[in-house]
Amino acid sequence: MRGTVWTDEMIAIAAGMKRAGLTNKVIAARLGVTASAVIGKCNRVGVHRRLDGSSSVARYASNFRNRTYLGEV
Repeated sequence: MRGTVWTDEMIAIAAGMKRAGLTNKVIAARLGVTASAVIGKCNRVGVHRRLDGSSSVARYASNFRNRTYLGEV
């Protein structure tokens, strides 16, 4: 299966929009691709929305440890 050929300009636009916090759906509409294509390309080139570098898994683990420590779980 072959989809859109991503140009360097498209990748730069997607990266900037992603870092600005726009949704995959909005980015896809701007570039004329699907939201899934945006997700896949951003994952492959290492572009992430979070500016602080943390992942949702790391945040979940941290929150779980904090709740356990406080006796909430």
